[in-house]
Amino acid sequence: MRFLVIASMPTDKVNKAMKHGTFGPTMEKFISEIKPEAAYFTEVEGIRTGMFIVNLTSSNEIMKVSEPLFHAFEATIKWHAVMSPEEVMSGAHFIEAAVKNYT
Repeated sequence: MRFLVIASMPTDKVNKAMKHGTFGPTMEKFISEIKPEAAYFTEVEGIRTGMFIVNLTSSNEIMKVSEPLFHAFEATIKWHAVMSPEEVMSGAHFIEAAVKNYT
């Protein structure tokens, strides 16, 4: 199942990692381990944030993604299940059934 993982990292923790030269290598190691479909960096409400699209085959892989971010950067993490347009279209019959049966 595909997820959007949003990892907000405290500025002071990231600043220290950048000052000591460990942010880049740590993030590179993390990305090479989780192999996201995509990775983006931005700010959300003024907080440094990484966004990763990951495809998990088992729920226990949540720890593989979350734990490095918790320990390395004290990140706050949010998980969102996401679908491609093709996946939405293949599930359209569920929407139609819900409309028919529940409205």
